[in-house]
Amino acid sequence: MRLLLTLDGNGAIRDAQVAAGSGHPILDEAAIKAALAMGSLPDAGAREVILPVVFRLR
Repeated sequence: MRLLLTLDGNGAIRDAQVAAGSGHPILDEAAIKAALAMGSLPDAGAREVILPVVFRLR
């Protein structure tokens, strides 16, 4: 799956949306929550970025 992250001028994550879903809404929501919990991306600046997310089941 992939998320679209919107970053502010300091690299703080302001929004996360599903760009390409996993096919499982629970995993999509978990990915959004995890991305928002990261808080920011270092040296990113204001922009939108695509973040690939991979889930591994154990």
